[in-house]
Amino acid sequence: MLAVTIAPIGGLVLAVLWVGLRPPRGAAGSPWKVRGFTLVGVGIALFGALIVELSGNTAYSAVTSPLPLTWVPGDWRYVVPLISGLAGVLVLMLPLLGRRSRGSAQLARRTAFSFAGGRWPVFAGALMGIVVILSVAAGFASSPDDVGRYRMFAMDSGAAEIRILIYGWYYSLPSLIAIALFAGAAAFTLRVIAHPPLAADTHHDTAIRRERTRNVMGVFAGGLLVHLGAVLTFLAYTGTSNVGVFQGEDIIPIIAPFAAFGPLLWMLGGAVSVLGFACWFEIALSSVRRPARRRVSVS
Repeated sequence: MLAVTIAPIGGLVLAVLWVGLRPPRGAAGSPWKVRGFTLVGVGIALFGALIVELSGNTAYSAVTSPLPLTWVPGDWRYVVPLISGLAGVLVLMLPLLGRRSRGSAQLARRTAFSFAGGRWPVFAGALMGIVVILSVAAGFASSPDDVGRYRMFAMDSGAAEIRILIYGWYYSLPSLIAIALFAGAAAFTLRVIAHPPLAADTHHDTAIRRERTRNVMGVFAGGLLVHLGAVLTFLAYTGTSNVGVFQGEDIIPIIAPFAAFGPLLWMLGGAVSVLGFACWFEIALSSVRRPARRRVSVS
């Protein structure tokens, strides 16, 4: 059970250390509605990912878990964190900002990423690119099983063909569709946050929108990281599987072309999953631990 819970536990520990060692981030005096919907949104994302993670089931193995989660299919591990993250970012759209009649005029046109800064969009885009490249490469390397599902990796030893599970189109296509929807939902939420006119207190309103935008990007990046971790461990399983064929009294081992990267993929998969859960837990903890808004007296 320890092996399947290391990512959520490691992510929680990392988030606690990160939040505890740094000053409270975010907009001072953030409305309780914003904090409440943030907790609900990131909680939905965590709930879906924790169910599949704590079940211990994957597409290539199943474990006996002390938790009543044996009903969770292993195939869910790759798409459920994306779907729960999608639902989470839609909740972060709330509360909706109404139209304001007063405030300073804003001549610059705001986009969905006006309050995102430069690093978060680049980071999220890089994650999406890595996931797409791995998914497409594994998809093209896959072949159909007995019922036509593209999830087998065929290796020919000359004497026989050996097939083992791989993250093929059967798993990657639903995930790629979910990623596209996830990205669209995140962009739409960012647009809803950025579009309304700023309040009269421009500085404070801008700080709140930056914080909300940062949370949306954090939930999106966390979902991609958890998904990427699952993909990497799947590829690690394929690369390190011990298979062989009998030739007389001897067994000829069959090794995947990327077997040398297997241990590295295992480590990267675990580390990336930990970072994904840390992103989500950090948002939840930071929403509870808020900086106080200072009152300035004028004499």
